[in-house]
Amino acid sequence: MTLKKAALHLCIVLTIVTIPSLWLYFTQPEGTEHFFLLIAQGFVSITLFILPPIYVVLYLLIPRYLIKRKHFAFALSTLLTALIFGYFIGHFEPLVDKYLFDQEPTQIQPSYGIVVITFLLVVTVLLNLSYRWFIQLSVMKQMENDHLRKELSLLKNQINPHFFFNTLNNLYALALEKSNETPAVILKLSQLMRYSIYDCKGPFVEIEKEIAYIENYIALQQIRKLDTQIEFKKQVNDQSLKIAPLILIVLLENAFKHGVDSMPNGAFVMVRLEANKSNVEFQVSNNFNANNNQSTGGLGLENVTKRLDLIYGKSFNFTTVEKDEVFIATLKIKLS
Repeated sequence: MTLKKAALHLCIVLTIVTIPSLWLYFTQPEGTEHFFLLIAQGFVSITLFILPPIYVVLYLLIPRYLIKRKHFAFALSTLLTALIFGYFIGHFEPLVDKYLFDQEPTQIQPSYGIVVITFLLVVTVLLNLSYRWFIQLSVMKQMENDHLRKELSLLKNQINPHFFFNTLNNLYALALEKSNETPAVILKLSQLMRYSIYDCKGPFVEIEKEIAYIENYIALQQIRKLDTQIEFKKQVNDQSLKIAPLILIVLLENAFKHGVDSMPNGAFVMVRLEANKSNVEFQVSNNFNANNNQSTGGLGLENVTKRLDLIYGKSFNFTTVEKDEVFIATLKIKLS
C-alpha cells in the first residue's frame, strides 16, 4: 500500500469514528465527557478488529484467488477469515475495553463477531468488484475511443488520391501551355490540400469550410472536364453548423470517378445540399456508362458508411439508387 493510499484509509477511518462520536456529543449530555475517549476507542476497535480481515480479503484473497477465478478457494478462505477474526473479536474486544480504556468489559459472543465480520467482508467484496468493474469499463471505453479515433483517421486518409494526381497532370499541361489559368489552379489545389491536411484534424468542421472545399473541387474538375455539366445547388441556413469533415466530398469524388470518367461525352453531375440546425441532406446525381462494367460504388462509399456509423451512430441515412444509367447517392444526417 502506498503512503497516499494509507493516508486516505486513515482519513476514512477517522471520519467513520468521528461522525457517531459527534452525534453522541450533541445528543447526549453524558456524551460530552467521553467525546475523545469514544473517538480513541472506536479508532482502536476498527484498527485492531475490523481492518485486518478487510485487508486480508482485499490485498491477499481477492488478488490470489478471486481474480484468478479460483472461486471455491476464495469462498473457503474468506469464510475461514471471518471465523478467525469473529472469534478474535469475541475474546479480545472485552480485554481491550478493560485494560486499555479502563471500562467494564462488554461480553461479545464469538457468533455475533463472526456474523459482523462476515457481513463486512461480503460488503467489501461487492464494493471491490464494483470498483474493478467500473475501472475495467473505463479502460475499455478509453481503448474503444482510441480505436475509433485511429479507425476514423485511417478511413479519412483513405480518400481516393487520384484527383490530386489528375489535377497535377492538368497543372503540368497548363504550365507547358503557359496558360493564364495556372496560378488559379495552383491556388485552388493549395486550398484543397491545406483543408484536408490541417483543417480536418478535429472530428467536426464548420459546414462553410466543407462547402468551400466542394466548390474548389468542382472548379478544378470543371477545368479537367470542360464538356461536363456540373451544377451545385445549396441552401444552408447557418454557415457555422458543424459536420464531420471529408464525408460529403467522397460522394462527389465517386460521381466523377465512376460516372464522368466513364463517359466520353454528355456527362453531368448534379449536387444538392440543404442544411439547417437539425438536419443536413446532401445528394449527388450523375450519369454513367453501364457498358464499361465499372462499379458505381467502390471503396469510397464503403468508407463513408463506416465513418458515418462511427461518428453519428443511428442518426444518419445513406442510400444509393441506380436507374436508367443514373446513379443517385443521398445522405441525410440528423444533427439534433
